[in-house]
Amino acid sequence: MSVAEARSTTSPQGAVAQHRGFAVPFIGSLLGGTRVRLGARGTAEFLLPNRHGTRGFLLESWPALRETHGPTLHDLRLVQYLDRLPVLSPPAIQAASHLVAMEGFAGAAASRLARRRERLERNRLARRVTLLRRFA
Repeated sequence: MSVAEARSTTSPQGAVAQHRGFAVPFIGSLLGGTRVRLGARGTAEFLLPNRHGTRGFLLESWPALRETHGPTLHDLRLVQYLDRLPVLSPPAIQAASHLVAMEGFAGAAASRLARRRERLERNRLARRVTLLRRFA
């Protein structure tokens, strides 16, 4: 299984951001600071901060990370959502993280905040539609 297999990462951030990857909000302690990018073979590459005190990143595949870094249920669920994304981008990763939080995998407090954010966004869109109908 690979995240974003054989997909393009057409993104407004450009080639530099695609090279550096996009931050992924994992909550597992060993996965903090991890980034994801589309690799040369069309599979996801995870870039982990080098924990040995030197510069650079460690490059791993998701199956290798699962074995060596013990992801949490939140992290596993997040990767399931990332795997379904048509394009890897910061907004798409944030939306996937929001869905995982709404399901309760990030804890009760995060779930409440995610549901509240969802309600606020629905209300904001409803107000916008109402205003558009009034002035149309």
